[in-house]
Amino acid sequence: MFYIFAVILPLVVLAFLLVSIVTYYKLWRSFKLPGLIYWLIQVILIALFVVCLAFSGKASGFLHKAMLFYSAAYFVVIIYSSVIFVLRAVISFFAGKISPKSRFTRIIKHKKILPTATLCLTLILSIFGYINMGILREKDISIEFDEVSTNNSLTAVMISDTHLGTGLFADKLDDLVDSINSMEPDVIFMVGDIIDESTSDADISTMIAEFSRLESRYGTFFVYGNHEYYISSPDVDSYFEQAGIAVLRDEAVTIADDITIIGRKSYYENPMPVDEIIEENNINKSNPIIVLAHEPLGLEDLSLSGADLSFSGHTHGEQFPLIYLFMALANDMVYGTAQFNDMTAYTSSGAGGWGMHFKLPSGSEIVKVKMTFNS
Repeated sequence: MFYIFAVILPLVVLAFLLVSIVTYYKLWRSFKLPGLIYWLIQVILIALFVVCLAFSGKASGFLHKAMLFYSAAYFVVIIYSSVIFVLRAVISFFAGKISPKSRFTRIIKHKKILPTATLCLTLILSIFGYINMGILREKDISIEFDEVSTNNSLTAVMISDTHLGTGLFADKLDDLVDSINSMEPDVIFMVGDIIDESTSDADISTMIAEFSRLESRYGTFFVYGNHEYYISSPDVDSYFEQAGIAVLRDEAVTIADDITIIGRKSYYENPMPVDEIIEENNINKSNPIIVLAHEPLGLEDLSLSGADLSFSGHTHGEQFPLIYLFMALANDMVYGTAQFNDMTAYTSSGAGGWGMHFKLPSGSEIVKVKMTFNS
């Protein structure tokens, strides 16, 4: 499924790009402006878009943020203008058949009205999405365990998908850490894609310094996401270990006497089945078992292995409008809490997002989890 999307998605994006460019060309010409100038502007805009995508990670400060804003704004304007223009073509066709001389038909076919409104609307959308990604909200959830524990309750904080440098700016890491510490967690979970291929060395240094300030009773645990896996560097482990964070790769640890935390490799690393990890570590299934797995995939099998609760990220919720169906087809769940047999699964929209600094309709979140147990 992943490879199908990898092939089809670029072709779809290219097709939509052409729809918008041609439609906006007609708008340009409707003002009797020279066509050659329009195409020259488009070449410059596309070249700038490519440069921003390729090199924004090498910039810093205002320039870095400006490049990320431009790339997001151009992408959103082009893609979502195309959606509107395709819908207009369909509606216009049927309106022309049903009532060719109506006011609605004249407006929908007008060369200036809808394209101009669409340009303004998509620009506003890109601004809202850019701002929205940077707003970190606290999400509070409660989970009740049937399993026995010597603990009455446990407070965990979970984050994922910061995609440091793109999704979450490094100068906001201090706010992230302060927010987590203010929740007074017993344990902290980092469920993958904290960094990615675009994260600069300077941002990683900032991350190590800031994450070293995290405070919890039982520590912080990190599992790889697909982007940490793509980096393919042994240094990834050390970035987190230098900050005092335990890296779990198909490994299990026990905290608070009898609560097991299992951290899985990324789904694309072919992780070990959880039931084998449980067996290898002689884990008592009558006590709570929490699994950290970046991708919300294989959750049905995970629920049958003896896991009681799983935390995932990866999907970013619905980072861009109208992609929910695609995310649902590619994952077992997209966002929120779901039940798989006796296991509760929570998939976060993440504290950032990948590719562009844009997030709408979903938001960026830090998840505070109140767990209660039978004791």
